[in-house]
Amino acid sequence: MKTAKVLFDFSKYTDSELDQQAQAIVLAMTGNAAFTTPDPTLPTVDTAITEYQSALSEAATGDRQATAIKDQKREALEDILKDLGLYVEKLCKGDVAKILSSGYKASKESTPVGPLPKPTGFEVMPKGKGEILLRCKAIKGAKAYQFEHTLASATDWVISTETKSRLLLTGLNSGQEYKFRVVPVGSSNIREYSDEVGSFVL
Repeated sequence: MKTAKVLFDFSKYTDSELDQQAQAIVLAMTGNAAFTTPDPTLPTVDTAITEYQSALSEAATGDRQATAIKDQKREALEDILKDLGLYVEKLCKGDVAKILSSGYKASKESTPVGPLPKPTGFEVMPKGKGEILLRCKAIKGAKAYQFEHTLASATDWVISTETKSRLLLTGLNSGQEYKFRVVPVGSSNIREYSDEVGSFVL
């Protein structure tokens, strides 16, 4: 059986597509519990993206030197994204859902079905102490689901990726109010979140 691989050849991407894909990868990996120690670090990738964006802006005038610098910054960004892709591939071990949750594409992706619809029927159910059961209606074309939670008073979302449309969260703070949401992961980089649902934890 063929093992899924991370696709990190960006040579056919346009300059703007590379910028967008790099940002999507950083966004997807930020707070992602499957990738706790990215190598290179996400701030390093962010710096490369910023430098590339600046070079893109300068090259828009058509100046030859500016274009050459842009090409250098593009090559540097591609190299960093390849190194990060190798890190993702090592951790995922062929798990397509985990690969997709990182923002990278996988070699075993099916034919794209376009953006997936907004999840419906999202339920948040307190269970035992410090436990919350999250579930939504299954979505055709979803390879995984990103369940996200944060304290009601916070803004940093913690990501948990699951191949099924339900997840039991444990280890939450009893008596605290949390916010929850879910987004399906498919072949498209365009993702639509469910409505946020708040709940106190037992």
